[in-house]
Amino acid sequence: MAQSIQAGLADHPDSDRVAVVLASPDPEGMVRDFLAEHHVALPTLLDDAGVYRRYDRDALGETHAPYPLHVVVDGDGTIRHLSTDSDPDAIVATLRSLLDAG
Repeated sequence: MAQSIQAGLADHPDSDRVAVVLASPDPEGMVRDFLAEHHVALPTLLDDAGVYRRYDRDALGETHAPYPLHVVVDGDGTIRHLSTDSDPDAIVATLRSLLDAG
């Protein structure tokens, strides 16, 4: 998923302004195993400080984020996309819109 987002932005002239970062509240060993099993080589926040919970599904009316939870946050910290659907095209469209807006 995250790799397809990066690929979807690869031709945008400002794609270097976007960082795709994974965050997980799970234990480090579990996260490392998952990343290795799925050949994911992206920066990953092992979140024992609650950053992941900041974007928990409370905004969608529930109390705990399922996997996946996709959040696009702009440079001002405003959530621009929040979804539990695995839709990389929607995320790429949001990112492109933000990049095009400057």
